[in-house]
Amino acid sequence: MPDVEGAVLQDAWDAVVSATDGTLEPQTSTAEGPPFEQINLTNWEVCSQSPADGEEISADSPPELEVARPGAC
Repeated sequence: MPDVEGAVLQDAWDAVVSATDGTLEPQTSTAEGPPFEQINLTNWEVCSQSPADGEEISADSPPELEVARPGAC
């Protein structure tokens, strides 16, 4: 898993998809407050990730990104 904490969601999304050769897409959730659909991925920042940087990504446990508006992590 690439290190995407602190990255703009669009860049993080692209890095995860690239790391899995396009076979897996990350799941996202909002860090605080009600859930929001992330339509414009450039308006979100990654607060945390699972698995951690350098750990293996598997189909059994898809990558998860917790996001917030920029500067709100």
